[in-house]
This record gives sequence, structure tokens and C-alpha cells, in this order.
Amino acid sequence: METKSLMLANYCVPCHAHCRYCLLCSTGKGTGADYARGKELALDFHRQIRQERPELSFGYYIGYCMDTPLLMDYIGFCRQIGSPSAAFLQFNGFRFRPWKELLVLMENIRDAGIEMIDVTLYGREGDHDAFAGRKGDFAWLCTVVCAANHAGIRVHISFPITRENMGDAGRMIAEFKGLASGGFGIFLPHSKGRGKSISHQRITRRDYDALNKEVKACFGKVALKTEKEWLAEGNFPSPDRRTLTWVLRPENADDLEQMGAEGAIRMLEEMDDAANAQMPAPEELAERYGERDNEQLFRFRDLLLLWKQKHIARMQGGIRDMNDETNHFSSHY
Repeated sequence: METKSLMLANYCVPCHAHCRYCLLCSTGKGTGADYARGKELALDFHRQIRQERPELSFGYYIGYCMDTPLLMDYIGFCRQIGSPSAAFLQFNGFRFRPWKELLVLMENIRDAGIEMIDVTLYGREGDHDAFAGRKGDFAWLCTVVCAANHAGIRVHISFPITRENMGDAGRMIAEFKGLASGGFGIFLPHSKGRGKSISHQRITRRDYDALNKEVKACFGKVALKTEKEWLAEGNFPSPDRRTLTWVLRPENADDLEQMGAEGAIRMLEEMDDAANAQMPAPEELAERYGERDNEQLFRFRDLLLLWKQKHIARMQGGIRDMNDETNHFSSHY
């Protein structure tokens, strides 16, 4: 397996939303290391990788949301190390602000180099507020969209489609596409974090076929097939490249500082290789766990993840789950 990049995640910023399907299982508290310590460690890793492993890319990001008084410093740091976060910012989870304060924030991030923001909308006001876990979140994000457009920042709107909210998709596009200068994208949620709890809400082929052309056009170009179709075709691409992520926490910061970037990469590679060695090939996973009558739609990456999760559960902890960002370590293919 070829390692293509290393990511360092520091969830040091509490999120003001409480999304019931949060992929990171946020609890409203920061769980990462001190911001300054994380930044210094990321800078050391960036320097070491550039000198010792120049074929790898390196990225650093904070969470659970971006609402920190140190945001301008973070944007500048991302520019210093060449991270995409220097120009792109996810805006869910910010605390509510008056219009004037919000507009000043937008102007400040624009001047710092942010070219586009993303907001995730789950449906109309009541449905979205229930999803976000706070009353007024939908109205707040509408204000965020207007403020960004006013400041000359492009806006991308993401819509995670489920059987619960698919009836709102066309109306959401009609209301927001004109404001989404960076595009309106619809995607299928995947089963990570609390997203595992909504497997029953994944849309089916019949659901997809009932959507209008404009809604379908917002799905992008990724191949979507039912589990039944993937299994019938039997073409299961096996990933050969990976991104490794180390989730920085106070209890592992000392170890990371001591081992350095090369040591961290080597440790993650060994852990991921060991997990993969215990994991059956995609064809065997399909035979064991595939549901041949399942009409739900998947990207193959997400379907393979689901099969792996079933196998890990069956092994009762005998295999480390390297696909979950809520752990200290993860890998993506």
C-alpha cells in the first residue's frame, strides 16, 4: 500500500452545533491538544516531511469547527504550509452573531485569503434545526450565506441526502442555488461516527429515479450503484493508495513530538498494514457480508467501508478500525 499523504488533526475547538449524525461524534467540547502546541508540531512535521519524504503531502486541520479567536492565525499558518484551508473554510458550528459582527468576520477572512466557504444544509428550517441540534441554525446559516456573498466570498452549499429529507432537495436547490456561487452539491452520507446510525435512511435506486434532473445533476460524477448492482457486477476495485491521519490529543502529543514525522508515518503504516493483513479481500468481504437484494445506493468506497465495519464487529475488537476519525489514528483510501 502506497502512502500518499499524512494529515494531522487537532480537534481543539468546540462546536456550537450538536449534529445528531456528526461523523466526528462531537460532544460540544474540544478534545485536542493546545492550539499553539498543535501548530508547532504541525510546523515541525511539515519541515521534516519536506526534507525527508518530499514525495508525500502533509496537511493540518483543526476542529470540531473553525470558530476560534485564532482563526486568522490558523488561515495564515495554512498558507505557510500550503494547506487548502488557506482558501476554503467550513462554516457549520459557528456561534450565532449579529449581522455587523458576522460581516466583519467575513471581511476579515476574505482579506486573510479565504476564497470560498461551505455550509451544510439538511433540509427546511425545522428539519435542519433538529439535525443541527439547535434552534435557529437554519436561519443563521442563511445569514452566513448572505454575508459571504456580500463580502465577495464564494459559497458552496452541501446537502447530505437521505430518505428523510429527499423530498426537500428540489426546493432547496430552487431557493439556494442562485446564492451558491461555488456550487450546490448533493452527497450520500457515509457510515462514520454517528453517521452509522442512519444506514436505514440511505436512498434506494427507486428513490434516486424519482428525483428530478436538476437534483440528480448535483450529485457530481462519482459512480453510484446499488449494493445489488455492485455485487452482480463483481468488479471490486482494491485501493492501493492511502492517506494517514493522526488525531492529536493531550495524551499523545508527547509521543508525537518525540517520534517525529518519520516515526509517526512508520507507526501508522505498520498499524494500517496489520489491520489490512487481517482483513479479507473485497471479494471475500462481499461474499460474507454483501446483501444481494439491497437496493440502497453506494459509492463503492462507502460500501467497502460498510463491509469492513461488519467484519470488525464480528471479530469483536480483534482488528483495529483504521477508518474512523474518532480514533487516535485513521487511514483513507
